[in-house]
Amino acid sequence: MKSAAFSLCVAACALGGCDMLDPDISQAKRAVLHDLKDPDSAKFRDVRNCPTGFYETGEVNSKNAYGGYAGFQRFYANSAGAHFIDNDTSTEDVSDYERMCNDQAYHDAEMKKLESEANSAVAEASAAASEAAAAASAAAFAAEPPVAAHPAPSHHRRFPYVTPDGVDIRDAQDEANWKRYGTTDPEGGE
Repeated sequence: MKSAAFSLCVAACALGGCDMLDPDISQAKRAVLHDLKDPDSAKFRDVRNCPTGFYETGEVNSKNAYGGYAGFQRFYANSAGAHFIDNDTSTEDVSDYERMCNDQAYHDAEMKKLESEANSAVAEASAAASEAAAAASAAAFAAEPPVAAHPAPSHHRRFPYVTPDGVDIRDAQDEANWKRYGTTDPEGGE
């Protein structure tokens, strides 16, 4: 019984391609199917992993809006999406996809460029967060009542007051929570 099931699996693999054993090819096919007008009519051929591992490539034929097969079209795809090569694709773009698929040095250079862009974005976000934290700290400092060298007259009351961001401070506990959490809620507003 086990050998019959194995034989059936091998036969299915031979007829339908073994992409069920390769998750990258399965993801690439899903990305291609997502962009087709009639995904149920799709016929794939020559689907393979690119040597660089960045894309999977192959050809797909599917029905167009008129219900006829449009002819096989080259694609490069991965889990992020599919790119189709057609008559409108520039030769420069085609060359870029082919190099990204086959040329490890080009792939490495592109990945380094993407990594550099990502690191720059992270650095910008970090700088913006630091600026926001500094501004919040300055606002909190400005909101604190000045400390008098001498005790305040007995007719002067410290509480209640309203912070610059509109929070009502009724007592010392509200003030402590506001300074720590930015809210008067003792749980920090969560």
